[in-house]
Amino acid sequence: MLRLSRNWRKLPMAIAIGIGIASLCAQENPCPITKVHVQVEDTSGDSIQGLVADNFKASLGKDEVAIQRAEPGHAPSNIVILQDMSGSMHNNFAARSSLLLASEIIRQSPPEARFAVMAFADKTYIDQDFTSDRKLLGDAIQKYTDTRMWRGSTTIYDALRISVNHLHHKKIPPENSEIILLTDGIDTGSESRRENAEAELGASGVNIIAVGIDSPDSINSSASADRQRRDTLDRLARASGGIAIWLRTGGPATESHGVRREYKVEKGSSNIHDIAGELIREMSAGYELEIGLPSGFTKPVSLKLEIIESAGNGKRKLTLLYPEKIYPCRASSKN
Repeated sequence: MLRLSRNWRKLPMAIAIGIGIASLCAQENPCPITKVHVQVEDTSGDSIQGLVADNFKASLGKDEVAIQRAEPGHAPSNIVILQDMSGSMHNNFAARSSLLLASEIIRQSPPEARFAVMAFADKTYIDQDFTSDRKLLGDAIQKYTDTRMWRGSTTIYDALRISVNHLHHKKIPPENSEIILLTDGIDTGSESRRENAEAELGASGVNIIAVGIDSPDSINSSASADRQRRDTLDRLARASGGIAIWLRTGGPATESHGVRREYKVEKGSSNIHDIAGELIREMSAGYELEIGLPSGFTKPVSLKLEIIESAGNGKRKLTLLYPEKIYPCRASSKN
């Protein structure tokens, strides 16, 4: 499978729904180059290594565009843990699974990786700003084990906007950042509209890994509510160029649905360690493609990426999964 996720990789912000783009800006042409992060896997889920620029083909609308460079991707060094502490998450499975996953992600990440721990319900709070000190991070997560604090409405869109703004305030480049959202997936109280939030996420260039958690004993638990939860996280993942992870109590061990991967959490959450490890590998795998853009690029346009047959993939079937449109950058939006 070829999984494509996108990040902004330079200073100016851009408007993007479904794909994060970085632009190397100049006064006479604000967006001559875009950078796209690509994950390449076969149908077994194994990463394909050793590809170069000539192995990829790109087109914008009907026009083929040049891929100027392809290099191995790298893991983000600044990660926001964004924990939903609203009332709908107040159940043993959701609370335990999300906190264990957050702890495992921090524990398994490289020691130099910095994390910020934030939580939201009616409002969004920064409980621990960016640090690589694992004790401080562990203490911040430990505070959340008192589930009496888990109450109020769910403001996913507002919380994501605040998280992105915090990264910008800290002057952390989008290509070095990631937000891991832990939620049950239903927004009940944001001031931000969904469409605006999705557009701003794409424009920010910050990848979102949206982790949804089943709430089997929630008052909002129903087939229609479950579909709404999954759709919310899928849309957020596509908007930012990230992926959606869903943790559930039943069904097959793993499943894939477009940008979403679903995992059955084993009794006692014994496989959370493995899920965290796979998520970390997902963040650091793949390639960074540098693609030349035509002059006068001012309107949304469809992007198509392909693996050229001579890429050495033989007869292995590769599937391309990525958002369908990119939007031009705003040259005036410099940090």
